[in-house]
Amino acid sequence: MAKKQRHVKAKQAAQARMARNIKQLGVYSTGNLAKTADKQLANIANTLGREWEQQKQQAINTAAKTEWHPSAVEKPTSKDRMLASRAPITDQQIAAEPVAKRRKLLRQQQRKIRTAQAKIAEWNKVQALPKQSVLERRRAELAGTTGDAYESAQITDSKLTDFLRMTNTLQDRAYVMSQLESGHRKELIRDIRETAAMLGHKVGREPTATKTGRSGQPYDQGTWPKYMRANRYAAFEKAIAASVGSKRLKRFRQLSTARKRALIEQTDVAQTVFNWVESPTGKITSRFGQDSTAHARARQSFEGFLKLAKELA
Repeated sequence: MAKKQRHVKAKQAAQARMARNIKQLGVYSTGNLAKTADKQLANIANTLGREWEQQKQQAINTAAKTEWHPSAVEKPTSKDRMLASRAPITDQQIAAEPVAKRRKLLRQQQRKIRTAQAKIAEWNKVQALPKQSVLERRRAELAGTTGDAYESAQITDSKLTDFLRMTNTLQDRAYVMSQLESGHRKELIRDIRETAAMLGHKVGREPTATKTGRSGQPYDQGTWPKYMRANRYAAFEKAIAASVGSKRLKRFRQLSTARKRALIEQTDVAQTVFNWVESPTGKITSRFGQDSTAHARARQSFEGFLKLAKELA
């Protein structure tokens, strides 16, 4: 009985290959692809190439309609504007006040006025920035025209950025046939499996090799897409802890994967956080030092990003 079942399955697999329908085989595994004839393999490659272009266009259309958020600054309230309009309280005024309780009150008022003024200034700064879509931002990153400092300027690895910088060779039938005719069948099968994995298809447990000519390995352990390289993500979490504290890092970690992805892909949270530390590529320490006002603004800004994450996803 077992032999008969194996014979039936083998016959079904052969029929699937002859029908040029890889989906009937279940997975884009090396074993299944290796048994497929050259002509059918070329058809499979071309089918994936067309699907790549469809998904690419869909990703581009979505990114073009998605707003890029350079900051999570909250809109100033009427109370903020009222406080900011008050006459500033100087350190000399506080020092000249003979009553201790009065000095304490003046210091509290001074902090509130300065905080409100800083909040309004930051809001006005963000509002003055030109509006961008996620697509425009990613293209600016790829072109190196974001204006960010060298250590902060990074391309956010994602399905979109790979679509924008990778070449779809599988749709080029002449290229596919040349690979087969020149004895590079294994390389073509590897490309097919990589592309299938990128597009969300099953490829089996075999490890996916790094594609020749690609600028670096975009993702770790075959995971695709990923919103940030593993080493940069680790540095990002360390920068959060160093700048705004471990409690806020814990709250960030509690966000769902979808919210983390949306926050990193659709906002400037990464560049903002890395600007709060001395060096994202060296020893990560806070830039704030004894500047409690700047530290308070950073905490408030990160709180804004956490709130924004819930709105984005």
